[in-house]
Amino acid sequence: MRSIHINLSPFKKSLYFIIPNDEDSSEDSTILKQRKHKYDGHEFIYIVEGELTVIIEEQEFVLKENESKMFDARKIHYWYNYQNKPVKFLLVSSQ
Repeated sequence: MRSIHINLSPFKKSLYFIIPNDEDSSEDSTILKQRKHKYDGHEFIYIVEGELTVIIEEQEFVLKENESKMFDARKIHYWYNYQNKPVKFLLVSSQ
C-alpha cells in the first residue's frame, strides 16, 4: 500500500490518495493508518472515493464517498483505511 500526499501550500490544504499494492495479497498489507496526533487548529476531511475511518478521541466515524467531517484538531485524532480498495480524500487543515 502506498500513500500519495500533495501539499497545496500556502493554504494548508492537502490531497491524499491511499492505494493498495496490486502485488500485495496479504490482508495486513492493505492497512494504512495515520499516527495519533493533535495540534492547534481545525481539520476538514472530504471523501472523494472509497471509505475512510476517522477516530476522534476514541469515537469512530466511517466516512464514505461524498461525506465529510470537520473537527477541532486539538482533540487526539487519526484515520485509517482497512478496505482492500483505494480511498481518495481531501484534507484541509488550519493552524
